[in-house]
Amino acid sequence: MTLIDMDRATPTPSECEDDTDLRREAWFFWLAVQFKHVSKKKYKQTAERLDRCPLASAYFRELCHYDLVINQRGLFELHLGLYESGPYE
Repeated sequence: MTLIDMDRATPTPSECEDDTDLRREAWFFWLAVQFKHVSKKKYKQTAERLDRCPLASAYFRELCHYDLVINQRGLFELHLGLYESGPYE
């Protein structure tokens, strides 16, 4: 592989913007899931859309390993969760 061949592996500016937008969507979607504001149908649709972008998909999957909890001082914290059981079980 030459340097000329490698340049296509570099994302275009619009692809980077798409990644950023999808990662932002993944964050807010994960928050909505944490507060149980997402139907199973909406969860499936959004997760499938995020799966089309490898970076956003990996980011969302990593977030799903955590639960948002309120500590004794009333602040939010991230804790490793029981992600195997799914968002509503």
